Amino acid sequence: MLNEQMQKIPRLKENVLLQDVQTPQSENRETVIVLPNKNQIKVVNEVGSFVLHLIDGKRTVAAIVEEVHHQYAAPLEQIEQDVVKYLQQLAEKEIITLETVNET
Repeated sequence: MLNEQMQKIPRLKENVLLQDVQTPQSENRETVIVLPNKNQIKVVNEVGSFVLHLIDGKRTVAAIVEEVHHQYAAPLEQIEQDVVKYLQQLAEKEIITLETVNET
């Protein structure tokens, strides 16, 4: 199942707005996610923000995992599990879609 998820392409939903924020006390970048259709705002931490900014509608989950692995010092297997779980949570909250790659 993990391998199947790795081939999907995440895409931000149309009405989702992202705004980066950085507090004066910290060098960490967070992102505010605005969901106008639901009247909700969510804040994600630096790693979540990094992943969100990799979602371009072209990269597969596997490509995102690779970028995260290059950026952060953690075992690849752990990054795979964490990124897949995070993207599934974003999909459940209707922030992104996870689309299957059409192989021709």
